[in-house]
Amino acid sequence: MRPLLWALLPFCVAITLSTYGLTGTLPFLLATLAVPAAALSLVFHGRTRRKLLLVAISWGIGFLWCMGYQQLVCAPAQRFLGEGKAFAATVTAYPKETDYGHSIQVEVHLKDDRAFRALLYLAEGGGNLEPGDQLTGTGNFVDASVRREHTTHIYTAQGIFVLGKKVVLTQVRHTDRESPRWWLTRASHWLVEQLDCLYSGEAAGIPLLTPAWVGLGVDELSMSVSQIPEVKYNVCNIRKSDAEILAKQAIQASSAQQVRQIMEDYSSRAEIKVNFHTAKGSNL
Repeated sequence: MRPLLWALLPFCVAITLSTYGLTGTLPFLLATLAVPAAALSLVFHGRTRRKLLLVAISWGIGFLWCMGYQQLVCAPAQRFLGEGKAFAATVTAYPKETDYGHSIQVEVHLKDDRAFRALLYLAEGGGNLEPGDQLTGTGNFVDASVRREHTTHIYTAQGIFVLGKKVVLTQVRHTDRESPRWWLTRASHWLVEQLDCLYSGEAAGIPLLTPAWVGLGVDELSMSVSQIPEVKYNVCNIRKSDAEILAKQAIQASSAQQVRQIMEDYSSRAEIKVNFHTAKGSNL
């Protein structure tokens, strides 16, 4: 356990400094300190040598990891920023309603065959899109990590680096909807619709269903304030591996009533709160 700590701590420090504190060439310069530190470890013997080597290697890997991620993943998206940009993209999730239309996650394709994830805001024509649809159009693309002149990680934590605003679609092709790549996305969407139908559209705030959302990878729920404590408690006491298995069982269920039975069976075995504030019309 101790060797793992000696390796993990410098790696986490390097990641934190690269993400929140250092810019320019400073991360690279700090990464090079791993070389003399590793050479210094050769002077020592036994455990001291191993500890110094672990610290040096983990320190360097942490900075190199962030620099590689920045260059390979973030940089292509940053170069795409600007107004009136023409784009080609693939829809990767079902649209969500906003105050002005719909938002939808897409994978924007670059000319060098690389791609990055973006969130498009559509005033019209977004409600009937589905995963696999091919889009072309124009829009104004802005950095997702900056919001009202302040740094935010709301979108980048989800792998979204660019926001597309004032998007105008010039062509929509429904050519890839049946690809196996989207089967899990479609199954998850079907399950959400079944749960919403069963629980009168208030499924997010029902503690009994929290394992399903965790297993499906849902990272944002909307509910009344009174429901937050129970749902939060359940999120903190659910194993993600168990939740993923449970979600798969629910997806394979043949009816909404069967989904409910699966959730109730799990709640009886796990430390899940279910008898607090249930949604109106849920019949719990």
